[in-house]
Amino acid sequence: MTFSKTQIKSLKKVSIKKKTGYEPALAESLGWIAINERLYDAVKTDGSKVEFKKQSADQWFDLVKLSECSTKDKQIEILWFMHTAGQVDRVYRCTYGELIKRLGITKKQLVATRALSLLCKAFKIQIKIPIRRKFISTLPLVWER
Repeated sequence: MTFSKTQIKSLKKVSIKKKTGYEPALAESLGWIAINERLYDAVKTDGSKVEFKKQSADQWFDLVKLSECSTKDKQIEILWFMHTAGQVDRVYRCTYGELIKRLGITKKQLVATRALSLLCKAFKIQIKIPIRRKFISTLPLVWER
């Protein structure tokens, strides 16, 4: 994946400082359509789905969310927007499937997590996995300021 010159220009201007609700501005800056779905935040011009993760330090990722991924969902791209004070510095990428594999999450763990989440559905549980900044820097770099 590569960003166009127009996307890069817009990406340099967009602020993702807000704790939540930054996704529409980010999608618009890239010329994509913002969508508020569980597994993705935007749809690209080619129709593919993409999840946004902004990161200034470590982040927590919900294992329950990963356990809900179908085979098709595992192809959804995740873009990790590393920022300083809301200004995007670098963007890394992977898919849900690649994230699961790189974190060493087994099929048994996903099945058990899914079963637990269904059993406790009324409670809307979350099982958080720490995603370290160092880990993200091992993913393919898409863009750097």
